[in-house]
Amino acid sequence: MESTFVNSSQKKPFLWELEDPEAVIPEGKLEFLAERTRNNLYSFIILKFLEAKGSSGLSNAKLARRIGYDPARLSRVLGAPGNWTIKTVSDLLVGIAAEELEPASSSLVEHTPRNYRGQDIAPATYSPSGTGKSEISHGESRTPALGQKSSTKAEMALS
Repeated sequence: MESTFVNSSQKKPFLWELEDPEAVIPEGKLEFLAERTRNNLYSFIILKFLEAKGSSGLSNAKLARRIGYDPARLSRVLGAPGNWTIKTVSDLLVGIAAEELEPASSSLVEHTPRNYRGQDIAPATYSPSGTGKSEISHGESRTPALGQKSSTKAEMALS
């Protein structure tokens, strides 16, 4: 009698359901991706705010007055990622940078698999430079796996 061995230790990629158009994407994974999108949008808006704060002296009070928000409401909105409406995003972006959002997306299926640990969204820090422009420093966006080069989100965006 012949024996057949099956290697059951191989795991499917985390988002394998996206590769199969017939597969149902579990609610937990949809929530995970929604949270990533929420955090990405929040980071984008906060970085714009920090840039404007350094270059034009924009403050929370000035921004609140500019977009007609109560200062306490603006503090809550900018304090942490939330379920912002499209109007909230538009108000913030127009008030901060006189810009409108131009959406872009990237494939979750056609990407290089990551082997990282640690937080996904890098905290940004602001420090004024002597040139009159703000400098946004992005912390390490992820802790690389052993043997991998560490790169910041800014470096990844430039590559």
